[in-house]
Amino acid sequence: MSDKGSDYNRISKKLDKQIYIPSDDLFLPDIHTYKNGEINYKCTLDNLKAIVEYKRVTLYYDEILKIPIVELPSGEPLQTNDPDQINSLSIEIANFGEKNNYIGFNSDKIYKQLVHLSYQNSRNIPKEKLMLANYKYPDAKGEIDKMLDCLTFEDNNPIYPILITKWLSQVTAMICNDKGEYGAEAVLVLQGRQAIGKSYFGRLMCSYFGDEYFTQNIRFNTYGNVDKDVIIKATSCVIGELAEFETNPKMMDLLKEFITVNSDTVRKPYGKAQERFNRQSTYYATTNRDHFLSDSENRRFWIVPVKFIDTKRIKNAINLEKLWAEAYLSFLKNERDSFRLTAEERLTAESISKARIKMTSEDIALRDLLDWNDDISNWHWQTATQIAENVGLQPTANRNIGYALSRMGYSKNSDTYKLKNSNRGSQYFVPRSLYIPPY
Repeated sequence: MSDKGSDYNRISKKLDKQIYIPSDDLFLPDIHTYKNGEINYKCTLDNLKAIVEYKRVTLYYDEILKIPIVELPSGEPLQTNDPDQINSLSIEIANFGEKNNYIGFNSDKIYKQLVHLSYQNSRNIPKEKLMLANYKYPDAKGEIDKMLDCLTFEDNNPIYPILITKWLSQVTAMICNDKGEYGAEAVLVLQGRQAIGKSYFGRLMCSYFGDEYFTQNIRFNTYGNVDKDVIIKATSCVIGELAEFETNPKMMDLLKEFITVNSDTVRKPYGKAQERFNRQSTYYATTNRDHFLSDSENRRFWIVPVKFIDTKRIKNAINLEKLWAEAYLSFLKNERDSFRLTAEERLTAESISKARIKMTSEDIALRDLLDWNDDISNWHWQTATQIAENVGLQPTANRNIGYALSRMGYSKNSDTYKLKNSNRGSQYFVPRSLYIPPY
């Protein structure tokens, strides 16, 4: 008997009243006939499908959660302590087969076959809910504005409602990204003091689709690497919350790439091979820091400074079904433009981001110890190592000096903050140093 077989008594007793399978009036098509004329039933896909259908148990694969789901006729999930619903159903069916001396009804084999059956009935539940909302509210409008009235912003910048509205449309667009034709545009970052409703906002917005489609505390390590388990967790949701949102240069590069990809290739736990999953998740982050970005190129982060979010009012007074119908309608009408900023909107959003860049010791040294007011004819080319020494830092700070210069706008395409490559490495066009070394 398999390892799962040792769980028979524990789980079967709990499930008997839920999905007990009697042998009367149950037709199983695949049989084995013995020489003496007696027959027995084999553990085949068709027989398992017949058992599942006979008991009106719904079995499907959830495209967003990326797991098989088992539902009872009432529409409720199996009520067991086993988080793996397919395992619970496999054990119950195997127990039924064992009681009736059926051939090969072991839980391991049944488990694999039930997973295969679930793939034949793949569903995108959040998309189904969007379509239902659109059917009920085909001309939905005004509900997003009512929700925005529940937020108190830091100032009256008109870009804030635009960013949140387009982020909502992005959520609907990513849900509908069944073919992996595009990636997300940006992460919504709610910035403000603690305990004002920032973290709960994302969960509340996702509640229409179901709490199971919300993932919190998505964490990438500080070295900018992403492991398989983090990818699976981060992409098995409609809305995901990025925890402790503060970036270093490596993290910044990773997040920019991760946010915008249209698919992910990973091997699921116990999977035999890597699988490609189209990205259908959207992310938001919260921070109570004033300065938390580490790069001047921040168009992937839509920052909205908030003083307060009346989540109680959103929960009780806002029709979330109508709100999502409105966001979905915008996507249906405008497609990808529904969640992309115009050139003017992008400039405004980037100006907010630049004000949130944290100053490092290298940033401060460059700002204070190079003569930026000097005539440009006196500027000269130097490597990052030379610049570090000229502002009183160790030569080993050259990498961070390079990051700081990049944040200032140094690039190969800049007319003022010029960067070039040479046989000595990258060189920067900088003014003379004001640093006076100590005696």
